Order: sequence, then structure tokens, then C-alpha cells
Amino acid sequence: PDTKRAAPTAPICCEYSGTMTSIPPKVSLTASTRPEIKLAQLRLENSRQTVKLIKKSYFPTLSIEGQFMEGGKNPVSNYGYNFGGYLNFPSINGMLIKNEIQEARYLYDKEIANAKNTQNSIYLEIQNAYLKLEEKKNQMPVAMLNVKQSKENDELSFGRYKVGEASPTELD
Repeated sequence: PDTKRAAPTAPICCEYSGTMTSIPPKVSLTASTRPEIKLAQLRLENSRQTVKLIKKSYFPTLSIEGQFMEGGKNPVSNYGYNFGGYLNFPSINGMLIKNEIQEARYLYDKEIANAKNTQNSIYLEIQNAYLKLEEKKNQMPVAMLNVKQSKENDELSFGRYKVGEASPTELD
């Protein structure tokens, strides 16, 4: 038998040190960087502004207009001007405006629920990632023991081969 192979004695280079992580700092970091949360906040603000705009349908509008004209053969003698203001009262259909306001409020409530749903799904995603990290952290010592056991088995097989009790295929 070929006994030139040295027994594997090099230490395994994988060292593991546990990490201390907690969920709350990750959540605050995510809240400031995730575009989904920013989009949900913008939609919420948009629907809040829509409610305010529809409520303004009850109130009249004020507009001011001015005009100056010159013309004819002699521009100095042929001129005119108009100046006026308008206060427009909308034709109020109380039920229509009331229903529009109610619909806008329902849409606002829907956007609140969507924003909360987005926030919860992101938090769930972070929590799942954290739990996977904890699972991998707990699997590391077992993996290190498996590597150590494989190393010992290799040394035993090489020792048996060295004394002639094992075949070369057992070393692979």
C-alpha cells in the first residue's frame, strides 16, 4: 500500500461567532428605505387631500376679471375698459356632494388599510429573515460537528489504509 499520503491534520478554517441582532432597529431602517412604505404614505396623503377638495364643493368660488381695449382710427379717443368680479355659487345637490364626500372618505379609509397592510407585510418579511438568521445560527454548531466527524472518519480510513486493512476506494 501507498503510505505517502499524510494524515489530514490541518484545522478547519471555519470559526463561528454568534451575532447579536434584534428586530426593532431593522424595522426603523426599513421604514426609511423601502419605497413601498413611501408610496403608501403618498397615496394616503393624496386621498386625504381629495377628501378636503370635495368638501370645498359646498363653498362658492370668487373670480375677478379685468380688461382694457384700444382701437379704431384714433387710438387715443377710442378706448374702453371692463372690470368685474364674480361670485359663483355652485348648483348644490346636497345628496351628490354628501355621497362624493362619503366615497372619498371610504377611499381614504381604504388607503389607510393598504398602508397598514404594506407596513405589516414588510415587518413580516423582516421577521422571517430574522428567524431564518436565528435558524442558521443554530445550525452552525451542528454543521461544525459534522465537519469534525467527517475529518475523524477520514483519519480513521487513512489509518486503516495505512496498516493494510482498507482499500484505496474507501479513502474517496
